[in-house]
Amino acid sequence: MATNGNHPQSIKQRTYALPDWGRIDTVWRRAKPFVLWKVGEQCLLYHWLDEAVNQGIEKVVLLVADRPADVRRAMEEATLWPLDWEVRPVRNPAQEIYDDWLDRLPGDPPITVPEDGWALIRHWSALEQSWLMRFQQEIAAMSLDLGIGRGCDIHPQAQLKPPYWIGDYVSIGPRCIIGPGAVIGDGAMVGAGAKVANSHIGDGTYLGQETDLVDAVLEGATLLNLRHQARVDRLEAFIASGVTPQTKADKPTWSERWLALRLWWHWRNTSPCHRKHTFTGFDGRQWTLGKEGHLSSVRRTLLKMVWLGKMRLFGPLPRPAADLEALPDGFADPIRHAPPGAFSYADCMGATPGSMEEALHTAFMLTDTSGQSADVCRRWLEKLLAGDS
Repeated sequence: MATNGNHPQSIKQRTYALPDWGRIDTVWRRAKPFVLWKVGEQCLLYHWLDEAVNQGIEKVVLLVADRPADVRRAMEEATLWPLDWEVRPVRNPAQEIYDDWLDRLPGDPPITVPEDGWALIRHWSALEQSWLMRFQQEIAAMSLDLGIGRGCDIHPQAQLKPPYWIGDYVSIGPRCIIGPGAVIGDGAMVGAGAKVANSHIGDGTYLGQETDLVDAVLEGATLLNLRHQARVDRLEAFIASGVTPQTKADKPTWSERWLALRLWWHWRNTSPCHRKHTFTGFDGRQWTLGKEGHLSSVRRTLLKMVWLGKMRLFGPLPRPAADLEALPDGFADPIRHAPPGAFSYADCMGATPGSMEEALHTAFMLTDTSGQSADVCRRWLEKLLAGDS
């Protein structure tokens, strides 16, 4: 066993060499070294920390050539493991003395270095599928479903086929088939009727409705097809997208204000609303809506605020703070940080206000960097004006 001269021999220490594969990562081009790629519920490095603790190791020394600052940061965040540690930058880990090489899961046999970017991705995908099988075997005798994280919203009509891993605050719509071999990252959203098998959906990624994802990796709007070794960037937003909140201006554009005025005029002669509902929104402001069930009466006040320049035409509908707090973080965070609107993408999709489906569509609209959802909203409202809906 390799030891550090600054520590007594009695300390149980393990020295790990971390692969320097940044030059091989020519396809995915990730911003982190291979040992920090997620394998199931945590990165590969953390799986080795689990093994070290199980073996009674007290200190680990990491020999790092590929982005040691990132590895050090990951170890600083690894507060769950009762280990002393040291990140030691080296020129070539293979030329150092070490106990194990962290290019695989603990207990797996040694491998040859992947020859190119696609071989690297296939190797990582095989590690994840291997981990899923191990995980399934470990929980087979338990009655609890440990493959589902906290705060998830999974429709009763969705089918889950083991092995699978579903992270925290994941939304899965009706008629979805998840698994076998599916890993879905934290805060991801899977639209109705989608199928995911032998695939990885990254954190904060939206997979559109009626979409099949098989033998693939999906990170935001980037797709890696493992079967055909094809990378596709900038997928259409209704197929897949990231759900990282984007900055929006609070004030409506002049075109929004003009459209709002036309809509308000379109509904000016409808029967007046005799009952109003006022509540304090999550932004602390007072909002007044008309009688529920009547589109014109509910939106008339909001449209007036749009053409007065006090509200966006497209955005999340105003809602009480209690309704926002009831949503998973993956939905609540984008809504909380975006200015409200008189209409949302959820309206166009026919979602019931206040439902989880409405929250999913609203969060998708707020994080749609292509602007496609706003265009859909505009066309839908133009149809309302033309009397086509």
